[in-house]
Amino acid sequence: MNEKYNILICFAKLGAGGIETACLTQIKEFARRGYNVFVLAEDGMYSEVLKSIEGVTHLNFKYDSRNSFNLNKIKEVVEIIIQNNIKLVYIHQIDCVSSVFSACIFMRIPYIAYVHHGILGVYDEELSIGNISNNFLQLYYKYAYKIITISELSKEENKERFNITEDKYKVIPNCIDFENFKTSNPININNVLLISRFEKDKGNGVINGLKFFKTYKKLNPDARLTIVGGGSKEDEVKEIIKSMNIECEMLGRRNDVKEIMEKNGIILGVDRCIQEAIALKRYAVVTGYENFQGLVLLDYIEEFSKNNFSKKSEEGLDYKEIAEKIFFLKEEEKKEITNGNYKWLIKNRNIQNNLCEIEDINNIKNPLENIDYKEVIEILFGELQYMHTWMQKEIDRGWDVRQQTEDYYLNRENWNKLQIQEKEKEIEQLKEENAKIKEQLNTTLNSNSWKLIERIRNNKFISKFTGKSKKD
Repeated sequence: MNEKYNILICFAKLGAGGIETACLTQIKEFARRGYNVFVLAEDGMYSEVLKSIEGVTHLNFKYDSRNSFNLNKIKEVVEIIIQNNIKLVYIHQIDCVSSVFSACIFMRIPYIAYVHHGILGVYDEELSIGNISNNFLQLYYKYAYKIITISELSKEENKERFNITEDKYKVIPNCIDFENFKTSNPININNVLLISRFEKDKGNGVINGLKFFKTYKKLNPDARLTIVGGGSKEDEVKEIIKSMNIECEMLGRRNDVKEIMEKNGIILGVDRCIQEAIALKRYAVVTGYENFQGLVLLDYIEEFSKNNFSKKSEEGLDYKEIAEKIFFLKEEEKKEITNGNYKWLIKNRNIQNNLCEIEDINNIKNPLENIDYKEVIEILFGELQYMHTWMQKEIDRGWDVRQQTEDYYLNRENWNKLQIQEKEKEIEQLKEENAKIKEQLNTTLNSNSWKLIERIRNNKFISKFTGKSKKD
């Protein structure tokens, strides 16, 4: 055990993503500083990595965010806090709020609320994921010891939406552990790496990256593309790649991204992977969520950083212009870009200087010590009403779907009956027409004209007729 107190770090899953790798970076730094770190997250691709870090204990925990308040989950977290003598909790994702925040209220354990929003305007979607109301989320932020946002913009958005006082906030960007990002591998501009999750929230990032590579490939025929990432939109991404006639290697989700980056000279993506590319002294190209944002240069790095390296401006840049800039860089320019970006990053994004550490935990002013339980009860009653309304909407939606399904099949059945009736009418009409045709045929067969034709077709009659003609 380390000499400092025990902390609990909570996030949804040990999977691929910028938040997950940011949490891992913090976990390593806390452990390095002597804290006993307990990680409350569902098993994932980084589970083995945690096992290798001294002073870190992983507690496999599946959050039940879709079901909102699950009392059993809250009790589990309470037990974890008691058994492991947790003194401070870090909550990183909306998935954790209903169970962990509720447990902190029961135990009056101070907690740090993280806001990892690299883009603005996502709270409504988060609330739908967590199935909690805006009032409950406001309560969560109100009683946090500190709220950590990764940018000034996301701080202002949070403060305005939830009416929180300025002194509650700290802006601490997601940072890099430079101890893990050291390389002597040279830059190979023939190797291009695109990193992204294939999800709706990533916007146009993947398509922008593919368009850039296609443009760059025209300049550099030796260029090769590797893609790291996965997600629910993977099949769509593969179809886009096929339609664009791009050859590439898709590696799927990986936990060795740093090693893969080292083999590539140009890194395409947004957010954390851009910082990692700069830390490895690679060309970092921001694909953006909406418009293509281009190459990170020292002149613009501050602007990029304000939006967590997802954009510099609202306007998109020209793919060809950026491709030509990279391809035709002189040796001095290459060093100027990579070294300049690296120096800025190590000064401003080093985890050693950007960690929310509470050293004297026993002397902090814990907001939960003065919690207004009347306010909590009122909001919980409101939450029950919210949940009832939400469930009623789900029930109504289910009934609507059922009704629509029933209506469809009833209409289909009625349509089938009409079709059968129409076909029966057609059959009767065909029968009548057939009877008329038979009657006409019988009349024709019994006519003198038809009998004459029959006699003409008779071979004997033809032979006699022919022979008589010859004599004549």
